[in-house]
Amino acid sequence: MKNQTFVAKIKEQIVGFADIRADGYLDRLYVHKDKQRLGIASVLLIETEKWARKKEITLIWTFSSITARGFFERYGFELIEEENVERKGVLLTRFKMKKMLIEE
Repeated sequence: MKNQTFVAKIKEQIVGFADIRADGYLDRLYVHKDKQRLGIASVLLIETEKWARKKEITLIWTFSSITARGFFERYGFELIEEENVERKGVLLTRFKMKKMLIEE
């Protein structure tokens, strides 16, 4: 499934990006460490939501880190479940989250 990608630039330098699939999976939302707390992630998320609404996607879902969970909650995402996954021998906690784009 092909992703729709959104790129944030400041003076031609890429400072962040977001990818969303046609099934509503927000695959990646990244902002460079030196450019955080400037609203870049917010703009990227808003743009992905606008695109999803145009495509009549009714639900966005993602796997969030513990660090990003509060950000997603501020934008209306709800916790579906907490998971522990192993990556290269390291146990990580992630949070499956969703946001309805239309009333249920």
